[in-house]
Amino acid sequence: MGVEIVRFLEGGQKVWGVHQAGKVAPLDGPDSLSAFLNAGLLEQARAARGRGHLDLAKLSLCAPITTPCQIICQGKNYLDHILETGVNPKNKEFNLLFTKAESTLAPATGKVRRPAGVRLLDYELELGLVLGKAITAPTQITLENLHEYVAGLVMANDVSARDVQVPERQWFRGKSFRGFCPVGPILYLLEKADFAQLYQLDLHLTVNGETRQKASTAQLLHRPPETLQLISQGMNLNVGDLLLTGTPGGVAMRVKPKRRWAEIQDVFKSDKEKFARFVDEQAQSPRYLKNGDKVECTIRSRDGTIDLGKQDWVVEG
Repeated sequence: MGVEIVRFLEGGQKVWGVHQAGKVAPLDGPDSLSAFLNAGLLEQARAARGRGHLDLAKLSLCAPITTPCQIICQGKNYLDHILETGVNPKNKEFNLLFTKAESTLAPATGKVRRPAGVRLLDYELELGLVLGKAITAPTQITLENLHEYVAGLVMANDVSARDVQVPERQWFRGKSFRGFCPVGPILYLLEKADFAQLYQLDLHLTVNGETRQKASTAQLLHRPPETLQLISQGMNLNVGDLLLTGTPGGVAMRVKPKRRWAEIQDVFKSDKEKFARFVDEQAQSPRYLKNGDKVECTIRSRDGTIDLGKQDWVVEG
């Protein structure tokens, strides 16, 4: 069984702690996650389990992922999400990767601020993998050796401004506003045996109590070993970097597949006209996040041994 790590404010300082059964035991350790992992503090963390005296519910929790780090994301990695975005699955021929700015990192509880002028604010619950070993050359990665490269799991939300992302036809800016990546509250440091459960995790997200996303990591199209091996072919990954594995179906954005006649008509419209129509049509949907909406989400294994806690945040204008 792995170790549940949290990060919280105590006396104006950010402190690491080990969580078990609602209680937290503070840990002595470096400020950054990369230094924490490189310091080999897992044994110290294991020993602290069961010694907690702080009430988790009373702590001011911080994001358990620290900067500097890279946030690398997979797009359209669940079939239901591909279909709801109006894409023919046969046309998705590659593992879609993009990045978010590290300034998007935010606590799992609190508020997510809507940027000025954004109308189409969307949620995307995702499982995150935290790198525990640097990858600096093309590397063969399989489920059998994945434990050598992945230190832990964390819950994340790839908050997105669709009216920026889609019309600009580049995803970075629409997904990189400050605070657009709530993570945590739990960073689950994995034991080797835990990797057998990687594809048995259930994701669940609600908005104001209504279920919007409910899926399993068994549905991942491009799985972590394949993805990390692909990334290793062209770029470096560092200890503490974060890989988001994609969101399942159920997001606010819904795009109907184009009919042939609609495609012909679109030939005579400018891109500006097409995207203005897209935004206006999408704005009619009640599914997009409004100010005051409450988002709650969980990721857990079916047997309950892996539990990444609960995200609970509110949209603020």
